[in-house]
Amino acid sequence: MKNTVNGFGLVARSRWLFAGLLLFLSTWSGAVLASQGKLVILTSFPQEMTEPLRRAFLKEHPDISIEIQRRGDSDAVKLIHGMEGSPTVDLYWSAVPDGFELLKQGGYLQRYKSAVDAVPAYLGTMPISDPDGYYTGFSVSGYGFMRNIRYLDAKRLPEPRDWSALADPVYFGHVGMTSAFRSGPTHLVIEHILQSRGWEAGWRLIQRVGGNLKTVTRTGYDVAEGVRDGEFGIGVVIDSYAISAKASAYPVAFRYPGELVMLPASIALLKNAPNPAAARLFVDFLLSETAQYLLLDKRIARLPIKPEVYDSAADDFPNPFKAAIINRSVPFDLSTSIKRYALVNSLFDVMVTFNLASLRRVTSLLHAVETRLAIDDDAKARALLQQARDEIEFVPVLEQKSRDSAFVAQFSQARADTDDAIRQRGIALENQWTDLFHERYHKAYLLAEKALSVLVADAKKGRQFVSAQSGK
Repeated sequence: MKNTVNGFGLVARSRWLFAGLLLFLSTWSGAVLASQGKLVILTSFPQEMTEPLRRAFLKEHPDISIEIQRRGDSDAVKLIHGMEGSPTVDLYWSAVPDGFELLKQGGYLQRYKSAVDAVPAYLGTMPISDPDGYYTGFSVSGYGFMRNIRYLDAKRLPEPRDWSALADPVYFGHVGMTSAFRSGPTHLVIEHILQSRGWEAGWRLIQRVGGNLKTVTRTGYDVAEGVRDGEFGIGVVIDSYAISAKASAYPVAFRYPGELVMLPASIALLKNAPNPAAARLFVDFLLSETAQYLLLDKRIARLPIKPEVYDSAADDFPNPFKAAIINRSVPFDLSTSIKRYALVNSLFDVMVTFNLASLRRVTSLLHAVETRLAIDDDAKARALLQQARDEIEFVPVLEQKSRDSAFVAQFSQARADTDDAIRQRGIALENQWTDLFHERYHKAYLLAEKALSVLVADAKKGRQFVSAQSGK
């Protein structure tokens, strides 16, 4: 009996020790699994920016591997929509607030409030991060004009100072821009112009600038490369591209326009992300001193959100927390931008991107007519010029309609869904508008051609009159 009791005691103690060991191992392995694994990040940022940050994070967390997938902002939002709440990526990382709000409203993000301290809540009156905690700002970007100094000097072109300047005939063929659908920052530039100048006047300016473009590039980074390499002299880009190129000794400079929009770049954790623990670590890292100071690196050249970091920046590095920049910032209605996001992108594409050759062709002729009219005015030619302008400066959607949720949903659906009656209506309208603008640009070209022929005929008559007078 004694042996039996002792045997039971040994067995019992062994079981408790074994259970304790299992608990320790499971806790330890759970902690390891929480920090190990493959973190997948979906971003529109170029490799030149993401790679230094990725490497710095891996130094602190060598047990986590990172895969970075690149998509344009609209494509990224569309991809996340298509995952239907079961994402294969953990984080969405972008400079465009519209995409984050669209994903937040659709229920695709989960809240995360980082524990990192000393991060300002506002830049002026603008929240840096989502007040509800669905996305976190880590840097700030401003939008403006990057220029190649040597190119402008060689062509004897002045430095553009505001958006209206880019419509000047002197810049014809010297400007680069990317599609609003492919580039979130371009969308924000267009929406800013529409909000600050009004719907119709804004589109009129956008079309005039569009007619001066040399090209519509695939990405915003391609615009910066085009300016940097002298393919064209001026590009509409975010500030970081120009800061980085200048720091690499390219002959470039950057100017914020008089009306300035500064907006945060952010990161968000997707709902049901496969690696949430690692994802939270990466968000915390972007707010850490290591990452914030690394943003000043010329390869990244992003504006940090911690004001004290600017003490280490070069004298000419922009500081968005200075009153000189904050006071120039203009209000930006993000809710309006989000509501008509896809509609505005579609309109830009049908007016400019899809019809760029036709728009450039008629713009060149209109500039020629205007030049001749400045020398020798003619009422008939001026009337024809105005008719041509009226053909071009046409918006197929009234501003009131752009705020109609049911109407704009056709374009949101056209970008996100695969087979849907609403999608088909949106696509059909976009195709109709593409054809319509092609026809209107051709008609405008014929009217401008007629105006030029009137001016040429007047000049010929004038020469004949002078010749006859001198022969008397």
